[in-house]
Amino acid sequence: MWNQEIRNILFSKVPETRKALLLSEIDRVAQDYKVHRDEIHTKLVQIMRERLLVHLRSLPQIVEGWNRLEESDSQPSQFARSLTKADMFLGIEVGYLQRVLSRTLHEVDVRAIFR
Repeated sequence: MWNQEIRNILFSKVPETRKALLLSEIDRVAQDYKVHRDEIHTKLVQIMRERLLVHLRSLPQIVEGWNRLEESDSQPSQFARSLTKADMFLGIEVGYLQRVLSRTLHEVDVRAIFR
């Protein structure tokens, strides 16, 4: 969509003899932009996947703790504390990532990434 808008604006200002060259350059830049955008998206997915794996590694210890629960313990279980901490930490990471991306990318692109 933005490609067509830019093309229309530039075509109105460029002499007819230069339009063919301009068209090929716009197409090249548009392709470069698409490749770059796709690489950023892939990297963001990779980062989020790595963060998820970090948090998932702690699950075996949490499950072990389920077998040692004491009924008389009035404090939250280690599982509850770990889950809350992990959710909060992951939420902070996701929120931070979203703030950084919002400063750099269009809102539509940020929404697409988090979908």
